[in-house]
Amino acid sequence: MSQSTISTLRQWRYFVKAVDCGSLSGVAEFFRTDVSFVSRELRELDLIIGEPLLERDRRGVKPTWLGIMRYREAKEILKQVDDICSFNRRKNKETIRTAVPLSLAPLFSQWAAAFTATQTGKRCVVDIEPYSSLVPLDVVGFDCYVCEESLPNVRMIAKQLGSLERAVVASSEFLKSEKAIRVPEDLEGRRLIAGRRGRCLMIGKQESCAIWIEPAVRVKGASNLVAAVQTDTGYAVGVPLWQIQNELKAGILTDVLPDWRLALRPVWLLRHPESRNDSDVRSLIYYFEECWAKTSGLLSCRSDSHSLAIGFEDM
Repeated sequence: MSQSTISTLRQWRYFVKAVDCGSLSGVAEFFRTDVSFVSRELRELDLIIGEPLLERDRRGVKPTWLGIMRYREAKEILKQVDDICSFNRRKNKETIRTAVPLSLAPLFSQWAAAFTATQTGKRCVVDIEPYSSLVPLDVVGFDCYVCEESLPNVRMIAKQLGSLERAVVASSEFLKSEKAIRVPEDLEGRRLIAGRRGRCLMIGKQESCAIWIEPAVRVKGASNLVAAVQTDTGYAVGVPLWQIQNELKAGILTDVLPDWRLALRPVWLLRHPESRNDSDVRSLIYYFEECWAKTSGLLSCRSDSHSLAIGFEDM
Protein backbone atom coordinates (compact mmCIF):
# COMPACT_ATOMS: atom_id res chain seq x y z
CA MET A 1 0.00 0.00 0.00
CA SER A 2 1.45 3.38 -0.99
CA GLN A 3 2.06 6.24 1.41
CA SER A 4 -0.56 8.42 -0.34
CA THR A 5 -3.24 5.76 0.22
CA ILE A 6 -2.39 5.53 3.92
CA SER A 7 -2.49 9.30 4.23
CA THR A 8 -5.89 9.48 2.51
CA LEU A 9 -7.36 6.84 4.83
CA ARG A 10 -6.12 8.81 7.82
CA GLN A 11 -7.59 12.01 6.40
CA TRP A 12 -10.99 10.36 5.93
CA ARG A 13 -10.87 9.11 9.54
CA TYR A 14 -10.16 12.66 10.70
CA PHE A 15 -13.01 13.98 8.56
CA VAL A 16 -15.57 11.46 9.87
CA LYS A 17 -14.53 12.09 13.47
CA ALA A 18 -14.72 15.88 12.91
CA VAL A 19 -18.33 15.55 11.76
CA ASP A 20 -19.14 13.26 14.70
CA CYS A 21 -17.73 15.50 17.44
CA GLY A 22 -18.04 18.93 15.79
CA SER A 23 -14.52 20.19 16.44
CA LEU A 24 -10.92 19.67 15.34
CA SER A 25 -9.78 19.66 18.96
CA GLY A 26 -12.05 16.68 19.58
CA VAL A 27 -10.43 14.86 16.64
CA ALA A 28 -6.94 15.67 17.92
CA GLU A 29 -7.84 14.50 21.41
CA PHE A 30 -9.32 11.22 20.19
CA PHE A 31 -6.38 10.36 17.91
CA ARG A 32 -3.84 11.81 20.38
CA THR A 33 -2.26 14.25 17.92
CA ASP A 34 -2.02 18.02 17.37
CA VAL A 35 -4.92 20.20 16.21
CA SER A 36 -2.60 21.85 13.66
CA PHE A 37 -1.77 18.44 12.16
CA VAL A 38 -5.46 17.51 11.94
CA SER A 39 -6.25 20.86 10.30
CA ARG A 40 -3.46 20.41 7.75
CA GLU A 41 -4.57 16.88 6.88
CA LEU A 42 -8.17 17.99 6.35
CA ARG A 43 -7.13 20.90 4.15
CA GLU A 44 -5.10 18.48 2.03
CA LEU A 45 -8.19 16.29 1.78
CA ASP A 46 -10.15 19.32 0.53
CA LEU A 47 -7.51 19.78 -2.18
CA ILE A 48 -7.79 16.12 -3.20
CA ILE A 49 -11.60 16.35 -3.42
CA GLY A 50 -11.56 19.77 -5.04
CA GLU A 51 -14.08 21.37 -2.66
CA PRO A 52 -14.26 22.02 1.10
CA LEU A 53 -15.92 19.27 3.12
CA LEU A 54 -16.16 21.26 6.36
CA GLU A 55 -17.26 24.74 7.34
CA ARG A 56 -15.15 26.17 10.16
CA ASP A 57 -15.89 28.87 12.71
CA ARG A 58 -14.89 29.55 16.30
CA ARG A 59 -17.67 27.29 17.60
CA GLY A 60 -16.33 24.27 15.74
CA VAL A 61 -16.89 22.59 12.38
CA LYS A 62 -19.86 21.24 10.44
CA PRO A 63 -20.09 19.49 7.07
CA THR A 64 -20.82 21.35 3.85
CA TRP A 65 -23.48 19.98 1.49
CA LEU A 66 -20.75 17.93 -0.19
CA GLY A 67 -19.38 16.92 3.21
CA ILE A 68 -22.75 15.45 4.20
CA MET A 69 -22.71 13.21 1.12
CA ARG A 70 -19.07 12.22 1.51
CA TYR A 71 -19.54 11.55 5.24
CA ARG A 72 -21.97 8.70 4.62
CA GLU A 73 -19.75 7.17 1.95
CA ALA A 74 -16.57 7.53 4.02
CA LYS A 75 -18.13 6.04 7.13
CA GLU A 76 -19.24 2.94 5.22
CA ILE A 77 -15.84 2.47 3.55
CA LEU A 78 -13.95 2.92 6.84
CA LYS A 79 -16.28 0.41 8.50
CA GLN A 80 -15.43 -2.15 5.82
CA VAL A 81 -11.70 -1.48 6.29
CA ASP A 82 -12.02 -1.79 10.07
CA ASP A 83 -14.03 -5.01 9.73
CA ILE A 84 -11.26 -6.56 7.63
CA CYS A 85 -8.57 -5.44 10.10
CA SER A 86 -10.65 -6.64 13.03
CA PHE A 87 -11.16 -10.04 11.39
CA ASN A 88 -7.41 -10.44 10.89
CA ARG A 89 -6.76 -9.59 14.54
CA ARG A 90 -9.40 -11.99 15.78
CA LYS A 91 -7.87 -14.89 13.88
CA ASN A 92 -5.02 -14.82 16.37
CA LYS A 93 -6.52 -13.19 19.47
CA GLU A 94 -9.69 -13.05 21.52
CA THR A 95 -11.23 -9.59 21.17
CA ILE A 96 -13.16 -7.84 23.94
CA ARG A 97 -15.58 -5.50 22.17
CA THR A 98 -16.11 -2.45 24.39
CA ALA A 99 -18.54 0.38 23.60
CA VAL A 100 -17.65 3.73 25.17
CA PRO A 101 -19.35 7.18 24.94
CA LEU A 102 -17.57 9.49 22.53
CA SER A 103 -16.68 11.93 25.33
CA LEU A 104 -14.87 9.20 27.33
CA ALA A 105 -13.29 7.35 24.39
CA PRO A 106 -9.80 8.96 24.66
CA LEU A 107 -9.58 8.01 28.34
CA PHE A 108 -10.72 4.40 27.91
CA SER A 109 -8.59 3.96 24.78
CA GLN A 110 -5.47 4.74 26.82
CA TRP A 111 -6.53 2.34 29.57
CA ALA A 112 -7.40 -0.40 27.07
CA ALA A 113 -3.99 -0.08 25.38
CA ALA A 114 -2.26 -0.30 28.76
CA PHE A 115 -4.37 -3.33 29.74
CA THR A 116 -3.53 -5.13 26.49
CA ALA A 117 0.17 -4.46 27.10
CA THR A 118 -0.07 -6.21 30.48
CA GLN A 119 -1.51 -9.39 28.93
CA THR A 120 1.87 -10.99 28.26
CA GLY A 121 1.45 -14.39 26.67
CA LYS A 122 -2.35 -14.09 26.53
CA ARG A 123 -4.34 -13.97 23.32
CA CYS A 124 -6.51 -10.99 24.24
CA VAL A 125 -7.03 -7.54 22.69
CA VAL A 126 -9.51 -4.78 23.59
CA ASP A 127 -11.42 -2.98 20.83
CA ILE A 128 -12.75 0.40 22.01
CA GLU A 129 -15.70 1.44 19.85
CA PRO A 130 -16.85 5.04 20.51
CA TYR A 131 -20.54 5.85 20.14
CA SER A 132 -22.79 8.89 20.34
CA SER A 133 -25.97 6.81 20.72
CA LEU A 134 -26.82 3.12 20.77
CA VAL A 135 -30.13 1.30 20.71
CA PRO A 136 -30.56 -1.66 23.12
CA LEU A 137 -30.20 -4.16 20.28
CA ASP A 138 -26.71 -2.79 19.55
CA VAL A 139 -25.63 -2.89 23.20
CA VAL A 140 -25.99 -6.65 23.64
CA GLY A 141 -23.49 -7.23 20.84
CA PHE A 142 -20.67 -5.96 23.06
CA ASP A 143 -18.72 -7.82 25.75
CA CYS A 144 -18.41 -4.63 27.79
CA TYR A 145 -20.41 -1.41 27.63
CA VAL A 146 -19.82 1.96 29.32
CA CYS A 147 -22.70 4.41 29.67
CA GLU A 148 -23.40 7.73 31.38
CA GLU A 149 -26.30 8.71 33.64
CA SER A 150 -29.02 6.16 32.81
CA LEU A 151 -28.90 2.41 32.23
CA PRO A 152 -30.20 0.84 29.01
CA ASN A 153 -33.07 -1.62 29.28
CA VAL A 154 -31.01 -4.70 28.42
CA ARG A 155 -30.21 -8.01 30.10
CA MET A 156 -26.62 -7.31 31.15
CA ILE A 157 -24.78 -7.13 34.46
CA ALA A 158 -24.28 -3.52 35.55
CA LYS A 159 -22.11 -1.80 38.12
CA GLN A 160 -21.55 1.87 38.81
CA LEU A 161 -17.94 2.70 38.02
CA GLY A 162 -18.12 6.17 39.56
CA SER A 163 -19.11 9.70 38.63
CA LEU A 164 -17.81 12.54 36.50
CA GLU A 165 -16.82 15.62 38.46
CA ARG A 166 -17.85 18.73 36.51
CA ALA A 167 -17.00 22.33 37.33
CA VAL A 168 -17.28 25.95 36.24
CA VAL A 169 -13.98 27.09 34.74
CA ALA A 170 -12.57 30.07 32.87
CA SER A 171 -9.27 31.07 31.34
CA SER A 172 -6.94 32.67 33.87
CA GLU A 173 -6.28 35.55 31.48
CA PHE A 174 -10.00 36.30 31.16
CA LEU A 175 -10.45 36.35 34.95
CA LYS A 176 -7.92 39.17 35.38
CA SER A 177 -10.50 41.69 34.21
CA GLU A 178 -13.52 40.04 35.86
CA LYS A 179 -15.16 40.66 39.21
CA ALA A 180 -14.62 37.66 41.51
CA ILE A 181 -17.18 34.84 41.52
CA ARG A 182 -17.81 33.66 45.09
CA VAL A 183 -21.13 31.78 44.90
CA PRO A 184 -23.03 30.17 42.00
CA GLU A 185 -25.60 32.98 41.94
CA ASP A 186 -22.81 35.36 40.87
CA LEU A 187 -22.74 33.59 37.49
CA GLU A 188 -26.16 34.90 36.51
CA GLY A 189 -25.76 37.75 34.07
CA ARG A 190 -22.17 36.78 33.20
CA ARG A 191 -20.98 35.58 29.79
CA LEU A 192 -21.49 31.82 29.94
CA ILE A 193 -20.36 28.96 27.70
CA ALA A 194 -22.56 25.87 27.96
CA GLY A 195 -24.26 23.12 26.02
CA ARG A 196 -27.81 24.33 26.63
CA ARG A 197 -29.94 26.82 28.49
CA GLY A 198 -31.92 25.87 31.57
CA ARG A 199 -31.75 25.35 35.31
CA CYS A 200 -28.51 23.90 36.67
CA LEU A 201 -28.09 22.27 40.08
CA MET A 202 -24.87 23.16 41.91
CA ILE A 203 -23.69 21.09 44.89
CA GLY A 204 -21.61 22.67 47.65
CA LYS A 205 -19.96 21.12 50.69
CA GLN A 206 -22.92 21.84 52.95
CA GLU A 207 -25.66 23.12 50.66
CA SER A 208 -26.96 23.11 47.10
CA CYS A 209 -28.63 25.65 44.86
CA ALA A 210 -30.10 25.94 41.37
CA ILE A 211 -29.11 28.69 38.95
CA TRP A 212 -30.41 29.63 35.51
CA ILE A 213 -27.95 29.11 32.64
CA GLU A 214 -28.36 31.34 29.59
CA PRO A 215 -25.28 30.65 27.42
CA ALA A 216 -23.82 33.42 25.29
CA VAL A 217 -21.86 30.70 23.49
CA ARG A 218 -23.53 27.34 23.00
CA VAL A 219 -21.36 24.31 22.21
CA LYS A 220 -22.05 20.59 21.95
CA GLY A 221 -19.89 18.02 23.71
CA ALA A 222 -17.30 18.12 26.48
CA SER A 223 -14.31 18.43 24.12
CA ASN A 224 -15.88 21.44 22.41
CA LEU A 225 -16.58 22.99 25.81
CA VAL A 226 -12.92 22.65 26.79
CA ALA A 227 -11.78 24.11 23.46
CA ALA A 228 -14.25 27.00 23.70
CA VAL A 229 -13.21 28.12 27.18
CA GLN A 230 -9.57 28.33 26.04
CA THR A 231 -10.33 30.38 22.93
CA ASP A 232 -13.36 32.42 24.01
CA THR A 233 -14.02 34.82 26.87
CA GLY A 234 -16.53 33.45 29.33
CA TYR A 235 -17.31 30.97 32.08
CA ALA A 236 -17.67 27.37 30.88
CA VAL A 237 -20.32 25.49 32.84
CA GLY A 238 -20.04 21.71 33.18
CA VAL A 239 -16.42 21.08 32.20
CA PRO A 240 -15.27 17.54 33.17
CA LEU A 241 -12.31 18.04 35.50
CA TRP A 242 -10.45 14.96 34.25
CA GLN A 243 -10.09 16.62 30.83
CA ILE A 244 -8.39 19.79 32.07
CA GLN A 245 -5.95 18.60 34.74
CA ASN A 246 -2.92 19.75 32.74
CA GLU A 247 -4.47 23.15 32.00
CA LEU A 248 -5.32 23.66 35.68
CA LYS A 249 -1.79 22.74 36.79
CA ALA A 250 -0.26 25.03 34.17
CA GLY A 251 -2.48 27.92 35.25
CA ILE A 252 -4.11 28.23 31.82
CA LEU A 253 -7.56 27.55 33.25
CA THR A 254 -8.98 28.27 36.71
CA ASP A 255 -11.59 26.39 38.71
CA VAL A 256 -13.86 29.37 39.39
CA LEU A 257 -15.93 27.76 42.17
CA PRO A 258 -13.66 25.10 43.74
CA ASP A 259 -16.14 24.41 46.55
CA TRP A 260 -19.04 23.87 44.14
CA ARG A 261 -19.69 21.20 41.53
CA LEU A 262 -22.47 20.45 39.09
CA ALA A 263 -24.67 17.50 40.02
CA LEU A 264 -22.63 14.31 39.67
CA ARG A 265 -23.02 12.35 36.44
CA PRO A 266 -22.82 8.60 37.14
CA VAL A 267 -20.92 6.28 34.81
CA TRP A 268 -21.86 2.60 34.55
CA LEU A 269 -19.99 -0.48 33.39
CA LEU A 270 -22.02 -3.33 31.91
CA ARG A 271 -20.82 -6.75 30.84
CA HIS A 272 -22.50 -9.43 28.79
CA PRO A 273 -23.43 -12.40 31.04
CA GLU A 274 -22.65 -14.93 28.31
CA SER A 275 -19.36 -13.58 26.99
CA ARG A 276 -17.14 -16.38 25.70
CA ASN A 277 -14.08 -14.75 27.32
CA ASP A 278 -15.73 -13.89 30.63
CA SER A 279 -12.57 -14.09 32.76
CA ASP A 280 -10.77 -11.60 30.49
CA VAL A 281 -13.77 -9.25 30.61
CA ARG A 282 -13.77 -9.38 34.42
CA SER A 283 -10.04 -8.61 34.44
CA LEU A 284 -10.60 -5.68 32.09
CA ILE A 285 -13.38 -4.26 34.26
CA TYR A 286 -11.20 -4.58 37.36
CA TYR A 287 -8.42 -2.74 35.49
CA PHE A 288 -10.83 0.03 34.45
CA GLU A 289 -11.88 0.40 38.10
CA GLU A 290 -8.24 0.74 39.14
CA CYS A 291 -7.57 3.39 36.49
CA TRP A 292 -10.76 5.29 37.32
CA ALA A 293 -9.88 5.44 41.02
CA LYS A 294 -6.41 6.85 40.24
CA THR A 295 -7.54 9.57 37.79
CA SER A 296 -8.04 13.12 39.07
CA GLY A 297 -11.47 14.55 38.33
CA LEU A 298 -13.20 11.16 38.51
CA LEU A 299 -15.03 10.03 41.65
CA SER A 300 -14.79 6.31 42.32
CA CYS A 301 -17.52 4.06 43.72
CA ARG A 302 -15.17 1.16 44.25
CA SER A 303 -15.35 1.22 48.04
CA ASP A 304 -19.06 2.01 48.11
CA SER A 305 -22.07 -0.24 47.64
CA HIS A 306 -23.25 1.31 44.38
CA SER A 307 -23.32 -1.85 42.27
CA LEU A 308 -26.53 -2.92 40.62
CA ALA A 309 -27.03 -6.36 39.10
CA ILE A 310 -29.80 -6.72 36.56
CA GLY A 311 -31.03 -10.27 36.91
CA PHE A 312 -27.60 -11.75 37.60
CA GLU A 313 -24.94 -12.10 40.28
CA ASP A 314 -22.63 -9.24 41.29
CA MET A 315 -19.67 -8.49 39.05
